[in-house]
Amino acid sequence: MSALPAGWAWTTLGEIGEWRGGGTPSKRVERYWDGDIPWVSPKDMKVERIRDTLDHISREAVAESSTTLVPAGSVLVVTRSGILSHTLPVAVAEREVALNQDLKALVPVDGVVSEYVAWGLRAHAQQILRECSKAGTTVANLETSRLLGFRIPLAPLNEQRRIVAAIEEHLSRLDAADASLGAAERKLSVARRSIREAEFDGQWDRVPLGEVVDNLDSQRVPVNRTERANRPGTVPYYGATGQVGWIDAPLFNEELCLVGEDGAPFLDADKDKAYVIDGPSWVNNHAHVLRALAGITSNRYLKHALDAVDYEPFVNGTTRLKLTKRALNQIPIPVPPLEEQRRIVAEVEEKLSVIDAMRVGVVNAQRRSTALRAAILERAFRGELVPQDPADEPAEGLLARIRAKLDP
Repeated sequence: MSALPAGWAWTTLGEIGEWRGGGTPSKRVERYWDGDIPWVSPKDMKVERIRDTLDHISREAVAESSTTLVPAGSVLVVTRSGILSHTLPVAVAEREVALNQDLKALVPVDGVVSEYVAWGLRAHAQQILRECSKAGTTVANLETSRLLGFRIPLAPLNEQRRIVAAIEEHLSRLDAADASLGAAERKLSVARRSIREAEFDGQWDRVPLGEVVDNLDSQRVPVNRTERANRPGTVPYYGATGQVGWIDAPLFNEELCLVGEDGAPFLDADKDKAYVIDGPSWVNNHAHVLRALAGITSNRYLKHALDAVDYEPFVNGTTRLKLTKRALNQIPIPVPPLEEQRRIVAEVEEKLSVIDAMRVGVVNAQRRSTALRAAILERAFRGELVPQDPADEPAEGLLARIRAKLDP
């Protein structure tokens, strides 16, 4: 354990309040649902403060089921969910709420600030996930005894309040910066789309894609993950969204244009739909393989023309959207003279390179923001974010009173 500032003390999460679990009222009893009590489940835990929830239950549901009411100021933690494989959702309840069985709530004792505990949990989230996760479960799960035994640094009460205020002040500025970065990224996506639409909304005749390409789908040889893992090599292996691994031998030895089969990417106007590969490669069965017909068009031109297409009329399916080979071959694309195609490719790529450079700047700024958030929390719980005040009652005094109540 690292040394703590004067007046601080180590404590466990189980020592600083009462922990409560939750449950789900029977869905078959109508009077249990659509009441006035917010019922928190993991899907609501995407915010730092819980003001309302998607589902509500009645007082009868609380009285007659295993769910639990917790007061405003309770610290809510997701303890069972797939999201725990990488993230620990934590929130503070702003009003009385009920919980489902996938959450636990800490009702802090007097002298422990709810928001301080919540930020402490977020600051130590990855350590909690490593040390408190239950092994051998199909769904990620935190073991209650380990969670309650997890140690966090406790500051004096007044310093807890100062730390929370400082964290929230710093992070509010980062939130504003992140909002600006998000807006910039959206504008860049619109700019990319506009560049392509402007270049391919010309006067040239449009012909079905199948008339200007050889579709090589019949030459693909499926390889599953296990087989690929047993055939490691230096040849790039491509799928619907780009390179997904390596393999020991090439399936193709030429420049090609690839288009994914899954429908979802084609309905997202901000994403590239096609890409060009050159040289030895292997392509799996999740991407269409196109070879531009020499003298008519080029793979690079096809890539940009296909990225400008509205795919919605060509994507079909119910449970799983898909772009079939037949539908792909029917997509009309403009085919100007080769010299004009070369001009278009050069102009589009020059403009997109500027957009891409700007996007790299946005992504780097977002990464710095994420790192800065982590640094702020780390400093806060090392006692470095706000100054200590010798007049504050030491945290050990509070812990002594808590222990005295538990062991009179």
